[in-house]
Amino acid sequence: MNFWFLLIALGVAYLGQMYFATVQMKDFSTSYGALRRRGKVAIGKRKNALSAGAIAMLLLDEDGMIIDAKAMSGLTVLARFKPLSQVTGQHIADLDPASLRRCPKGLRLAVENAQSNWVTVQNGGVPEEPLTPLGRLLKKLPGPRASAPRQQAPGNRPRKKQVIAIQARPAAPTVVATAKTAVRTNRLTQLEGVTS
Repeated sequence: MNFWFLLIALGVAYLGQMYFATVQMKDFSTSYGALRRRGKVAIGKRKNALSAGAIAMLLLDEDGMIIDAKAMSGLTVLARFKPLSQVTGQHIADLDPASLRRCPKGLRLAVENAQSNWVTVQNGGVPEEPLTPLGRLLKKLPGPRASAPRQQAPGNRPRKKQVIAIQARPAAPTVVATAKTAVRTNRLTQLEGVTS
C-alpha cells in the first residue's frame, strides 16, 4: 500500500512540475515578446544549483540606453518576471551591477551577463553560453583541462599531414551457387594510412 502511495505522489509531483515549468516558459515568452516588439533586448542569465537562478531582460534603444527591464529570480518553477526599475534610464555600457545591491546575487550576475552579451554583440562577436553549476564546479577542480591551440612562431610553419591511399590486391574470389546460376564477386579493400 505504501509503495503505491509513494509512486502516485511522485507522479503527481512530476506532473505538477511539468505544468508549472510550462507556465514559467509561457511567462518568459510573453515577457520577451512584449519587450522585443518595442526594440532590442539584451538577455542575461545565471544558473545556480542550490541557490536562486536568474534571468534579466533589458530593453534598449538605438543608443544603448535601458528603456525598460524585467527580471526573474527564484529557486522554483513558481518564479515569474517582474519589472526591474533600478537599471532603467542608464546606459548599458555604464551599468554597474553593484548598484543592484538590494537584489539577489544571481540577479546581479544575470544583469552583468546581459551587459557582457550586449558588448560582445556590438563588437561583432557571438555571446558564450554561461557555465552551468556543474561546469563551474569542474572548472575549479585541479586536473587536465582542454587548452587553447598552441600559437606557432611566425617563421615556423606547421607540418602538413600526408594522406596515402593504398589499394590492396583482390581477395580470393567468392563463389555463390544458386539453383541455376553462379555469381562471382571480388572483394576489394582500401587501406588508408596517415603519416606526418
